[in-house]
Amino acid sequence: MDVAVLPGRSLDESLGTPVDLRNAMRSGRFPQEIYDMVIDEVAALPKDSGSNGVHIPQEALVACMLTCKQFVGRSRQHLYRHLTIGPSRDVGRIECLYHPSRLGIYVRSLQIGHFPEYTSKGQNSSEHWLTHFVPMLSCLQNVSSLSLVELDWAKLGIRTRLFILRHFPPTVKDLKLEYVNLWNTNQGFRLLRSFPYLSTLTMGPDVTWRYPNHTQSQLTAHVPLDLDRLTILDTPDDDMAVTPWTVHLLQWFLVDRPVFRVRTIDLNWCHDDPRQLVALLLKILPSVEELRLRLEISGWKFKLWEGRPEHYDLEDDEISDGEVPGRNDTIKREQWRRQLETEAKNWGDNPTETWQILGSELAKSVGSDAPNLKRIFIDINVMPYDATEIIPLCHWLSSIARPGISLDFMMDMLDSGIEYLNLDEMGESMARCVETWRMSFSKVIFRINWPEYAGDPCKDEDMPWFPGSWLEWLRGQWPQLQKLGLPFEDGQVAVELSSSPSGPAMVIYREPPSGDR
Repeated sequence: MDVAVLPGRSLDESLGTPVDLRNAMRSGRFPQEIYDMVIDEVAALPKDSGSNGVHIPQEALVACMLTCKQFVGRSRQHLYRHLTIGPSRDVGRIECLYHPSRLGIYVRSLQIGHFPEYTSKGQNSSEHWLTHFVPMLSCLQNVSSLSLVELDWAKLGIRTRLFILRHFPPTVKDLKLEYVNLWNTNQGFRLLRSFPYLSTLTMGPDVTWRYPNHTQSQLTAHVPLDLDRLTILDTPDDDMAVTPWTVHLLQWFLVDRPVFRVRTIDLNWCHDDPRQLVALLLKILPSVEELRLRLEISGWKFKLWEGRPEHYDLEDDEISDGEVPGRNDTIKREQWRRQLETEAKNWGDNPTETWQILGSELAKSVGSDAPNLKRIFIDINVMPYDATEIIPLCHWLSSIARPGISLDFMMDMLDSGIEYLNLDEMGESMARCVETWRMSFSKVIFRINWPEYAGDPCKDEDMPWFPGSWLEWLRGQWPQLQKLGLPFEDGQVAVELSSSPSGPAMVIYREPPSGDR
């Protein structure tokens, strides 16, 4: 670290009065808690990358660990609390390093996944790479956060799947599934039901199962769900298609439970049937403190299974609801499977109809109470159809509005303007909602994002009578919003609504630092 020389002073003067360490008294030993607090402060430093690409807190913690023995234990707790494993030829070395007598005792967060930087050369191709790590993983007894990333659940093999479902659940509070193919709903529910002590559950992006074959008993709730955070990211795949995995997932959340509480919920919704989405929102309203909802109802392609049903069966599936296997049991299972297929195939291709269903379902719940709600974040993809489709959602937000709640509302307009129907009616309705929000919520952020080309001149073949840009034309379609002060200078509008009747209706909103939103 370079020493800065203050202007007008020599280096000696900048350093201050010299200290004679030869005659200094040796300080007494501090309590270990003091050393731990120092290390915790170092670990909490902003994670800015240094010139070598290493996070500064990590560099500092390594230096602290090498300073004195009082710093070693706490430094290791921060440095080695997270472990990521993937296909590797160094299984023996990793197993030795993370033995409980060495670094394994510090591991609290484990990420298991297949990553491009790893290689599996030299391993037995008949066994999944994760199988080789099972002896080492079995020694990790304190894992509280488990992430499964880029995994094909069916390819793990029955013994490895069983190991995961038995070893980690007693201590894991935070479960994340990202880019995971769970293969079938039977295996998906086996996984979820095996973790009864979760406080955080993340499913997505790109989590899926190929075929619905769970049993009726797997939809029966045996334990309560009391979650600090629930994240469900229903997103299109690389082919811009959506699979119906959320259909039965939400059924599992909606079953009767002794306790069902969610304090923060983060939902990204693409499915064209929003009824279960509304049912879930209503069920969590009594407990939810923060609601984050992104609606991407955009007429996605629909992707279903292609193989025969038996192709998706695995040997460790639950095959019976406790009845004695026999002809009657087989017939019941077949009838149940056909019902699951019908539910999964319930898909339309008309976003307008989806918005109409969403509006009618929300209308039934107007006036629902959300006593603990503090923050709402709404992000809507507005397709180039009837622009008034989103108004029922806005009315529902008005119905739960009260002081003490902040609202951040964003509309992502997917087209430049002329393709939308009823823009003038939408502008009038939105103006009324905005006025209600600013008088009812404690804080309101209102955003509109238009496509980049919305600032381009209108094409002659579309509107030969209008010489300006799309945005100039749009400004005339929403006179009521203009009266409230909504700026239309560019394609991105972000304003904060004032709740003071005597003050300006809107002020330009400045984005908070990353992570505050």
